[in-house]
Amino acid sequence: MAKRSSLPLDCIDGCVPYTILDISDKEDILVEERRVPFPVDEYIEILLQSDQYARANVWTKVIVKEWKTRSDGLPINMAQKGICNTMCRRLSIYLKEMYPILPRFALGLIIFGEIHFIILLNAGIRDFRLGLQELIGGFTVFSFLLWLRIADDFKDYELDCRLFAHRPLPSGRVNK
Repeated sequence: MAKRSSLPLDCIDGCVPYTILDISDKEDILVEERRVPFPVDEYIEILLQSDQYARANVWTKVIVKEWKTRSDGLPINMAQKGICNTMCRRLSIYLKEMYPILPRFALGLIIFGEIHFIILLNAGIRDFRLGLQELIGGFTVFSFLLWLRIADDFKDYELDCRLFAHRPLPSGRVNK
C-alpha cells in the first residue's frame, strides 16, 4: 500500500504550490507538483473561528502570520506585485547551495584564460593585456558551466530525490 502525503507551502497570488508524494512499497517516489487556488483571507477567517484556534492559539497565530507574509517574508501587497521576488529567492537558494558564484566565476576566468592565452601564444603574440573582453569571456564560460549544472540537475532529478533529498530541487525549495 502506497503512502500519500501532501502539504501546501507558500502562497503567491491566490495559489499555492501543492506537492503530492507517492511512496510505493518498493521505495519508488513519485513527486507531482500542482498549483491550487488558495484564498488566504477566507482560510484565515475560518481558522480563527475554528476549534484549533481555541485549543492551540499560539500555533494558529504562527500559521496565520506565515499565510499573511506568504512565507517569503514579503508582505502580501509586495508578493502580489510579481513572482520575480520569489524566483530571485529560489535562484539565490540554488546558487548558494549548488553553484557558489565567486568560486565558479573564478573557475570560469581560469578556464577562459588558459584557452585564451594558449591561442595567443600559438599565434606568436607575446604582448597581451587583460581587459573587458577577457572578463566577458570568463563570464561566458561561467554561464555555460551554470547552464550545464542546471541541465545535470534536471537530468538526475529522480536519482537526486532518492540519494540527495536535501538538495534544493529534490527538496522542493526550488521548482523545475
